[in-house]
Amino acid sequence: MVDLNDTDRWLCHYTSAEAAFTAILPDHRLRLSPYKRVRDPLENHDFLNITLAGFDEGGGQLERAFGGALEGLTRIRQNMRILCLTQGEPEWGSPFGCAWARARMWEHYADDHRGVCLVFDRDSLLTSVREALATLETPFYEGAVTYTAEGFAGSHARHVGADDFPDGKPFERAAAEYVEQHHHDFFLLKTADWATEFEYRFAVISPEASDEYLFIDYGESLVAVLVGHAFPEWQETSAREVCDQAGADFARLNWDMGRPFPVRG
Repeated sequence: MVDLNDTDRWLCHYTSAEAAFTAILPDHRLRLSPYKRVRDPLENHDFLNITLAGFDEGGGQLERAFGGALEGLTRIRQNMRILCLTQGEPEWGSPFGCAWARARMWEHYADDHRGVCLVFDRDSLLTSVREALATLETPFYEGAVTYTAEGFAGSHARHVGADDFPDGKPFERAAAEYVEQHHHDFFLLKTADWATEFEYRFAVISPEASDEYLFIDYGESLVAVLVGHAFPEWQETSAREVCDQAGADFARLNWDMGRPFPVRG
């Protein structure tokens, strides 16, 4: 089995056992979700807290600019799909700095330790995801999420200038240009409440305006599947078989003597 103690080498994805063993591994794909399906209430609601600064030149120009900005930016965000991954923290050292050693992530996203943490080779996964998203021929953004006290509410992108949405320029085009300029604030910035997730995120504009998920092939990047300490023992044999078919190592993550560690065998 590969050495999982490298805090830099792996990216992880926490999920339920059902999702992992009936969909992700058999289909060899990861799912990108609409914003409205994420847990953060500051992200799963349409944002209405943008402000617009400028001088009204008469004829309702400022009102039109504000309405166009709000409509255009909201539509883009509604069409975004995101893939949330967890990265390591080298300064913490191993094992606590490892991406698979996040007790809070196990609780929230892996069915209270009954689920799964998928361990991917970082470089291989990033390459596979970028190649898959490039085929969609639509903008996408990626990077480590930044955490601040106010998140988007305290960002520069929240304060739109009237000149960014001038009369005569289609609001859809103006919104796309504004998002391109401020994509980090829109998609890679969260409140500090979520800092322990150490998130690495992909955000892609869906080629179709719908509420559906997007699915991408993760290539040969999956190296290991860790099940939680509360994963039912009677399901372990079938889980191992699925992992063998997917070419991934299998282990159970235990927490003992004050430390998390994968147990093989």
